[in-house]
Amino acid sequence: MIINSTQQQDLYDYYEKYVDTNAIFVTGKKGLGKSFVIQNFLSGKQNIIHISVYGKSNFSLEPVYMAINRFYMLIGQKYICDNSTDLDVREKLNMELIKICTHQRIILYFENVSDYDGELFAYVKELLNLLIHHYPNLQTFFIFEIDTDASSNTISEIQPERLYS
Repeated sequence: MIINSTQQQDLYDYYEKYVDTNAIFVTGKKGLGKSFVIQNFLSGKQNIIHISVYGKSNFSLEPVYMAINRFYMLIGQKYICDNSTDLDVREKLNMELIKICTHQRIILYFENVSDYDGELFAYVKELLNLLIHHYPNLQTFFIFEIDTDASSNTISEIQPERLYS
């Protein structure tokens, strides 16, 4: 489902009705109020993993890694354990997210997706496809905030049909 920032009630309604893993795209021009709509929706909810890109990252997938660790801190659990040397970073992040989503209904909020670099954007597409096609019963709720007027290398790829391919 795609909603624009003027359809706040649609976000609430869709969240209440979803059963399987699903995604919502909140789209519009910068300054239209997308973040406001999403922040109001998320207010008071405890099951949120918020992925955002602020400042310079040490590596491309760091925003996801940090979001998972913030989530663990909020629920009083240990940080991501990095004991497995057989898995690459993507696999470790997938494993952690699947583990989290197995225990509770989770909202994965991807803020300002149009600011993501190519590697992070590719990972997000991979994760969305993994959870929707292989783990639909986990009831993960994806929210993508997308600036339609952003000048970004990945903006041309930010179309729901391309994310789901």
